[in-house]
Amino acid sequence: MSLMSIKMSLNKKFPILALSGGVGGVKLIQGFTKILSPDQLITIVNTGDDEEFLGLRICPDIDTTIYTLSGQSNKKTGWGLEKESWKILKSLEKMGIDQWFKIGDKDLVTHLIRTHFLKSGKTLTETTNKIRKLYGLKFKILPMSDEWFKTKLITKNKKMSFQEYFVKEKSKPVINSIIWENDNQKNISNPSDQFKESLKLASSIVFCPSNPLLSIAPIIKLKGIKKKIQNFEGNKIMISPIRSGHAFKGPTIKIMNELNYDPSPLGLIKFYKGLCNIFILDPEDYKYKDDIIKEGIKPIFEPLELTTLDDKIRMAKKIISIIN
Repeated sequence: MSLMSIKMSLNKKFPILALSGGVGGVKLIQGFTKILSPDQLITIVNTGDDEEFLGLRICPDIDTTIYTLSGQSNKKTGWGLEKESWKILKSLEKMGIDQWFKIGDKDLVTHLIRTHFLKSGKTLTETTNKIRKLYGLKFKILPMSDEWFKTKLITKNKKMSFQEYFVKEKSKPVINSIIWENDNQKNISNPSDQFKESLKLASSIVFCPSNPLLSIAPIIKLKGIKKKIQNFEGNKIMISPIRSGHAFKGPTIKIMNELNYDPSPLGLIKFYKGLCNIFILDPEDYKYKDDIIKEGIKPIFEPLELTTLDDKIRMAKKIISIIN
């Protein structure tokens, strides 16, 4: 085979379009960035978790992605920046301003820059592009939408934002349902133009090991996206965020139980039905193989632990080997 033929064959596999949340999803993205070139990967990040504090636009999942890929994230928490300081937060507390959402001094700079660009008329996509370049990143990181599309959690007594639930309430309230709202209180918003264009360019779609109900759901709830993914002709690969009934990170199992999803690969199949044709799950869940096949989905068993960089690269290589 000629060199040109080899290149054309490889190009059919790329770019990969990865749909991701924050801490869990970026582990796989990090693995991809170590073995792919920037033109071979596009990452769409959930913005349903976004909030506004002190007049500043906060994009936790985008920031976690940027900080992690630039090597500047807090390794212990998985979010925020390393060697952070908290002088401004402490000053606010002394003045009686309760800031339950802890913003560090270095982290604050990112939010100031983002808000400045947004108020100057830039879209969130344009703003995110500028910020990731400031952090020295070449890989595309795109917000799912340029519009506000906020995840709201309905509990017995309250409707709260994701950050209220996750940070302020520490994921303790029981969730009765999840809804999404834009600024007009409507339950649908438009995907960004670059997201729509990326779907046309992509050879494969990868659902990162993020919480399906909190991180992936907002993405596929955007106008027209679910249908586009259902009709997508390439491989659609989902990586499980759970193993043997336990989540690797966060309240995934708790929320699946509360919203009547079996906290197992079967519950994930219920959520992703029609959206994926390949399901990567841990060998510990091999007993679900036949049930998955019955749903018309191909199961592939691979250790899901993504703790070390080698783990992340191993999973990225496995996914690339699957792509036809």
